[in-house]
Amino acid sequence: MYFIGWTDKKIVLNWSDAISVTRKKTMAGTVDNALQITYDSGEGESSYFFGSFAFRENAFRITTQMTEVAKSLNEITEKKSKKSKKLPEVPPDEVVKTMELVFSKKIKNMSIARFYEICWSEGNGTDAKPFYGPWLDKCGCFDIEISEWDDSEGESDKFTNAWCGEKYDRKRTVEFKAKRTSHLYIGPPIAGISQTHFCRVEGDEKCVLSMAVQTNGIPYADVFSVEARWVARRVGSRDLSIDCGIFVDFKKNTMLKSKIRQGTIAESTPVYLNLFDEMKDVCAANAEPLDETEEEEEDDDEDRSLPEEEMPEIKSRFQIAVGQARAIKSSLMKYCGEMKNTAAEHPAFQQIDSRQILMAIGSLFALLILCWFVSPDATVPQNDVTNVSREEMEQFTKRLDDMNSEMKEMRIVLKQILSLMQESHSVSHFGSAEVDDEL
Repeated sequence: MYFIGWTDKKIVLNWSDAISVTRKKTMAGTVDNALQITYDSGEGESSYFFGSFAFRENAFRITTQMTEVAKSLNEITEKKSKKSKKLPEVPPDEVVKTMELVFSKKIKNMSIARFYEICWSEGNGTDAKPFYGPWLDKCGCFDIEISEWDDSEGESDKFTNAWCGEKYDRKRTVEFKAKRTSHLYIGPPIAGISQTHFCRVEGDEKCVLSMAVQTNGIPYADVFSVEARWVARRVGSRDLSIDCGIFVDFKKNTMLKSKIRQGTIAESTPVYLNLFDEMKDVCAANAEPLDETEEEEEDDDEDRSLPEEEMPEIKSRFQIAVGQARAIKSSLMKYCGEMKNTAAEHPAFQQIDSRQILMAIGSLFALLILCWFVSPDATVPQNDVTNVSREEMEQFTKRLDDMNSEMKEMRIVLKQILSLMQESHSVSHFGSAEVDDEL
């Protein structure tokens, strides 16, 4: 905008610098023919007073309109600049890559700091309501005790998770009791759970919570522990990617290693998926509103179903695997029954130590339980397998492979037991070769 005075003095202002235009009067407030332009000088607000307009209203209208247009153009330019300036991508967590990935999902319109406050702080040092304790209670757990977060005082005082060797800023303990749902283990119906939580917030980029989980008072409790890792990392500028991984850390060797790992992962997965669903709901209720200059980012969730063109092949493979599992279970049930009848009817077995018979039949029974557990009778929908995702198919295939490996291990052990029985009592018609044929 240009203003020329009586003395040919020229004043030049940028439209974008103008803050306001107001009507003023001259001649001691008697002549209504002036305008005052307030503008940003770079060091604060300044103003110019212009009087003696011949057509003051026309000048006021044009100046006001041009000022508003300049403001709108500025807002559009700033919005484009902010949108084009993308934040650097946060790389996936390296430790999770070494674990069994339970899921990778997204939470929208949530910052790292707010996610920690809502989901993990339990109200310690924040204004958020407790979350983890009420969730445990909702799941049917009882005798729940959650300590307050213990914060490190400096770099040399940080807490170290012995399993991964990483350092964390906070540490707390969680203890509770829960009803057992697994059919793999014998023992009491109630299990005591001890968890040690390690937490680290890496600015606006990442929040890592590591759980060292120990189950107490059940068989094999001293053989293994479970490491669970929750990683929230920024995606774009407004969303979070939540990755959850599980690792079964064996402290001692056991022939049931693969079955313990498989059963632990199978039992933990629905629990952690339920925890994520609760997280997503509470985060949605506390989502941070978008600024006027921000647009909601396009949803790029990785949790997808299989394409329709792949369904016939997957359905066929799945049904074949189901049939194989059922055939294995049926064969083992038949063999176990025949062995029991033979042991009861054959005279030679009357001289064998009953503990040896029980050991052999017990081994077969354990193998039968393994097959029963992985058999899809109770866990796979029989009438509709068209909704099977790629992840579910891979998990089922892995379970079937694990079952075959464990059958081979149990088969070797059973052959050794029966071979010893044969050598001791000369039971020639019940040798290991027939065991091979039956299995």
